[in-house]
Amino acid sequence: MNTCKYRNNPFNIRYDAGNNWKGQTEPKNGFCQFSELKYGVRAAFLLVFNYRNLHDATTPRDIIRYWAPKEDGNDTSAYIDFVGQLINEDEPIDTTLEYLILLYSMWKVEQGWVPSLWEFATLLNASLIEDL
Repeated sequence: MNTCKYRNNPFNIRYDAGNNWKGQTEPKNGFCQFSELKYGVRAAFLLVFNYRNLHDATTPRDIIRYWAPKEDGNDTSAYIDFVGQLINEDEPIDTTLEYLILLYSMWKVEQGWVPSLWEFATLLNASLIEDL
């Protein structure tokens, strides 16, 4: 099932009772559901951004190792290689633009397709600007 289309969860974020994401609705089959797509994008951004503090994950390689571990049946190396086509997987991420590019490539891995970069940036911006 396409978690983006049916759950507004393009990053396949697993449900965790400890998280109460903005726009989160009732989980289904162990995955978060969101009332709008922008909230699924927001949750992914916050998770990835917080990996810096929680796990000292500063590079795309570090982040993907937490996001898609081998222990969950992921091909972590292939995931990192794909992301590395758009952003250097071994350089620390320091800017919002770098997070945007990382998440954009992650969406492609998770769903097999991506919206235009402009549409994605608009979703991310819309989700974050509400918090200002």
